[in-house]
Amino acid sequence: MGNSEQALEHIFSRWRFNPALFFREALDVTPSNQQEDGCKLVGEMVKAKYDKSLGKTLTKRQAELAGKLGIAIRSGHGSGKDMWLAGIFLWWMVCYPEDSRDWLRHRTSRHCRTFCGPISGS
Repeated sequence: MGNSEQALEHIFSRWRFNPALFFREALDVTPSNQQEDGCKLVGEMVKAKYDKSLGKTLTKRQAELAGKLGIAIRSGHGSGKDMWLAGIFLWWMVCYPEDSRDWLRHRTSRHCRTFCGPISGS
């Protein structure tokens, strides 16, 4: 691995479980307090699922997070939900490219194919 590849891997490893850091460094966006809380929860959930996949012993909180399918975001006008979700999606695509095609889900397979390409079994 060359120096530039090592440098990128170091950056990606810092972002892997810290979407808020990705927002600040990659997107040059300072998350609001609500967005920061959402980033923290997503990062914790992904880390818990990752640790579970490695067979690590989880705390009660990590076990709870590892069992979740997602998080709920409270509605409101102008709170930045759309920007936050777009940032989370970009973070996922950069930090987990091998899993990105399976991440986006929509209520119809036609919409999902538009974003993700062909999906088996749909």
